[in-house]
Amino acid sequence: EGRREPPIELYRQALERNPRSFRFHANLGNALRDLGRRAEAINAYRASIAIQPNRAALHNLAVLLVEGDDLEEAITLLERATTLEPGAFESHLELGLAHFRRGTRDRSASSLSRAAELVPPDQSVPVVAALAAVEADDAIEIVLARLVASNASGELRRRALKELKGDPLAVDGM
Repeated sequence: EGRREPPIELYRQALERNPRSFRFHANLGNALRDLGRRAEAINAYRASIAIQPNRAALHNLAVLLVEGDDLEEAITLLERATTLEPGAFESHLELGLAHFRRGTRDRSASSLSRAAELVPPDQSVPVVAALAAVEADDAIEIVLARLVASNASGELRRRALKELKGDPLAVDGM
């Protein structure tokens, strides 16, 4: 396919020389995650955070934990991530989605509203604005309508749909 294998062995060799590098641990986690090696990626992110708490590793670990339905720890990690880097749009968005899955709609709306305030110009504001409406009973239908109408990236649409409706392929053809 022409796709390069993530440099896992290079990160492991680098960690042999510098085992206290939180960046090498986090990058190893990213490479392992990309290969679908979830448990190993989780361990690498935990090692990174143990050395030096950093938003990227906290965020990435939390995303893996949400996928495994460990919402409590994921929310704690995302709260730490947003404290370390309050302007991190992605962490506020993930925190809002985790709260939505947990059923804490008020906290979900608060986090997603904050994400809407921080959304970068290359992202779709209507998607985040719609997600901020999760406190409404018909929020899922509003979100789905706006997702279809918006120009959100395919990845953002898939993530939101997976969280809200459980059907990540529903709008792939759009």
